[in-house]
Amino acid sequence: MSWFSIPPDPGAVKQGFIPQPIGVIKGPYLPEGVKHDAEKVRVDLLDSEWLEGVGKVLTFGAKKYAPDNWRGGIHYRRLLGACLRHVFAFLRGEDNDPESGISHILHASCCLMFLYWFTVHRKDLDDRYKTRTLD
Repeated sequence: MSWFSIPPDPGAVKQGFIPQPIGVIKGPYLPEGVKHDAEKVRVDLLDSEWLEGVGKVLTFGAKKYAPDNWRGGIHYRRLLGACLRHVFAFLRGEDNDPESGISHILHASCCLMFLYWFTVHRKDLDDRYKTRTLD
């Protein structure tokens, strides 16, 4: 980042003064701080509209049930069923959930967020059908 020369007096800009680069500052006084975050997760790449939308679904659920009610546990198949119902409604041409007025896609996203959290933290809720192998 370059620093520019300062006009000699406030009226100089009006008289056509053009700031000129005078060099790059090096050393301990950097014009911008250093942040070693190249290997960090790039959460700045997440879409804010989608995140806020999922937040709307969570707000609706907090009012209907209780804040963080879902963390009490929901079996995988119930979440998958709810997610698929929202996806199927969307596929049939219904954009928004009739009860909440919020996008079916956002509701499905919320279900998948819950399901992911449970696959990491609550494996005891895994009730998926598993085929048996004959030994």
